[in-house]
Amino acid sequence: GMSTRDIGFTVAALTDGARVWVSTFHAFCARTLRRYADRVGYAPGFTILDDDDQRAALRESLVETGTDPKQYGLPKVRWAIDEHKDHLRDPELAKEQADSPFEKAVAEAYAYYQDLLRQSNALDFGDLLFQTVKLLQIDEVRDVLANRHRFLLIDEYQDTNHAQYMVAKLLAEQHRNLCATGDPNQSIYAWRGADISNILDFERDYPEAKVVKLEQNFRSTQTILDAANGLIAHNSERREYELKTDAEEGQPVVLSVEADEYAEARYVAKVIRQRFGAGVSPDEVAVFYRANALSRALEVTLLER
Repeated sequence: GMSTRDIGFTVAALTDGARVWVSTFHAFCARTLRRYADRVGYAPGFTILDDDDQRAALRESLVETGTDPKQYGLPKVRWAIDEHKDHLRDPELAKEQADSPFEKAVAEAYAYYQDLLRQSNALDFGDLLFQTVKLLQIDEVRDVLANRHRFLLIDEYQDTNHAQYMVAKLLAEQHRNLCATGDPNQSIYAWRGADISNILDFERDYPEAKVVKLEQNFRSTQTILDAANGLIAHNSERREYELKTDAEEGQPVVLSVEADEYAEARYVAKVIRQRFGAGVSPDEVAVFYRANALSRALEVTLLER
């Protein structure tokens, strides 16, 4: 609920008025590139593409390189190009590594797409990270920026991708004041390019790092934590720890598998109705859902009831 400005003030108060940047990786990169755009071949007034602009540029790139946009579908091509940028592969490298017809078509479109963006002085979200890594590979720029950002704190480190990892690594190389918080057992963004090895290898990358385990949970009952610990135990790559709480045992966890989101919403409505029947007040009931897309089914069903 806080605005970035409020958070900035709060952080300044907590750090004795130090000059602190609080932002996402992408915002940090955009702000840094505005200052040094010319060093990586852009003008400082570059635009950052929104979804519609990106789709239009991709469609044009596919058509101009001889692939029907409908053949693979724009989302799949876009995902593949984002993936190249997350792994810091430029169009030349993408062409070298392309094996299948799809990969070859993507590599051709990617090359055209990058030229198109450069001509328009535009960057997409992947470029913000990729171009910042290129920028930080210029020694004198990296020295200035590493001196300006002498202490780094990265939250949710398990959700960083390779390009974000490189931004942090290059910035921290000199002073090595890097604090990362995260949990390999909570990473769910592999499909978005998050690389769990970043956090699993953190102690190897920074052998001098002090590791603090946060095993005390303040949110959940022990029953819920036991269920979570039981699930996490099956992860193939994981860190050993057990979540503990001082809270009481709590109600059992109920698992209900439904056919689709509407069946799920009807189940939720039924449970809420039972609670009301048992004398629970409506302001004691809350529904959590994992993805924004699920809100519609819940809203419609709860309104119907």
